[in-house]
Amino acid sequence: MNYKLIKDILRIGIGGMFVIAAILKLMSIDEFEIYIYSFNVLDFLLTSFVSRIIIAGEFILGLFLILKVNYKFTWNATMTVLILFTLFLIYTAIFRNDTNCHCFGQLVELSPVESIIKNVIAMILLSIDKWTNLKVQRSKFKVQRSKFKVQRSKFNVQTSLLIATSTL
Repeated sequence: MNYKLIKDILRIGIGGMFVIAAILKLMSIDEFEIYIYSFNVLDFLLTSFVSRIIIAGEFILGLFLILKVNYKFTWNATMTVLILFTLFLIYTAIFRNDTNCHCFGQLVELSPVESIIKNVIAMILLSIDKWTNLKVQRSKFKVQRSKFKVQRSKFNVQTSLLIATSTL
């Protein structure tokens, strides 16, 4: 099976989801700010700043996934963000009666439960991406090991010939 193709499709798909979510949030940034402010944790000025940081971070993570920039760090950061967003959504689903979590802005309305499912699926796909990465690395290791065996056998043949010619 072509693990590289699977990896690329998963990576680009999840990265695209992050980029699209950031763009859609940016298009309805006022509603996103009000939603964050409605939790009464931050004052409105700080809420405005935090909402822009969330959007920028989501966009950058998506872009880094698509372009495969510093992939190990990007993978870990993406998984961490998905876990944190999921925990936040669990809190929202239990303690609030929200009809839209604003994960995709106002254009695509998802309930917190639907968004939890989306995040769990994204985490599973990211894990599959990591698993196929391990498979590819193992197969490269086997190829390198077989090349080492071939080189070692060539060395043994050459030393055998050298020893045979020197004893004549």
